[in-house]
Amino acid sequence: MYGQDLNPNTKNNAYMTFMPLNYVLKIFGLYCISWDATKIKFQNYFVLLLILAYIQYVVDVIFVYKYGRQRCLNFYKVFKSIDDIIGMPYCKEIKRSVTKTCIFFMLFYFVYILSDYFPLLSAHGWLVSTFHCSDYICTAFKMISALDGIAHFAQIRFRLKRIKDILKDYYRALQTLPGVTTNVISENNWTKTSHSLGSLSTFDHNNRSNVILHLSRCYLLLLQQCDYINGMFGFRVSIRLIVTFTF
Repeated sequence: MYGQDLNPNTKNNAYMTFMPLNYVLKIFGLYCISWDATKIKFQNYFVLLLILAYIQYVVDVIFVYKYGRQRCLNFYKVFKSIDDIIGMPYCKEIKRSVTKTCIFFMLFYFVYILSDYFPLLSAHGWLVSTFHCSDYICTAFKMISALDGIAHFAQIRFRLKRIKDILKDYYRALQTLPGVTTNVISENNWTKTSHSLGSLSTFDHNNRSNVILHLSRCYLLLLQQCDYINGMFGFRVSIRLIVTFTF
């Protein structure tokens, strides 16, 4: 975005008086006016990026301190209710998945910092490179937010997998009911699982309706958990989409 042509003398009198301030602003990415021949050019994309990252951080802080405690307690209470019904043998798998994701994000983050900082250090010196580290903090906010969302969705994914295992074992047991012969249900090559059915291991035909009702209730509770996660991360995802499509 270019302004009107300026008298070269203006650069010597007015523009040059701001050189000390402009140098400090440039270090922090807040320098939005550069001199190009006799024209002014605005460079505010990086500033807007930092502002959006700061807005995302403020939203996180407000959510945690205003809504986080009680909603988080209810969130885990609902998961406990689900686990009491279906049994949850995948806790170790969930923890292992979250740990691997954390390690991957940390390695990626440190590789990003090293590959960005040292070229900047060799090109502009230690002062500019050190102040540029504020951008790494913004990047850390984004990555932590993404990691938090992935960990929450892993909880949903493994409980859906548990419901799937229960349904598979349930339909395998249908061939023992009166009037049910070997058919496509028993001939399907179901995915094998080493986990037992826990709380829903009884497959008596008189309890079929109870099994379905229990699984339906668990599924509805998982939908409630998804609503919580979407409410917690939805606005942050919107901000990230704005940044992505803007830049």
